[in-house]
Amino acid sequence: MHRDILVEAHRAILAIRRYIEPKVPPTVKLHVLEPCRFS
Repeated sequence: MHRDILVEAHRAILAIRRYIEPKVPPTVKLHVLEPCRFS
């Protein structure tokens, strides 16, 4: 189950980078936090 959560988090990061970040205006700072790699 723990691995499933990490895979889902990775997919969410990819979706944010592909679909949301390009639509954010340059005057807005969007910080996307990634899951801890040591989990």
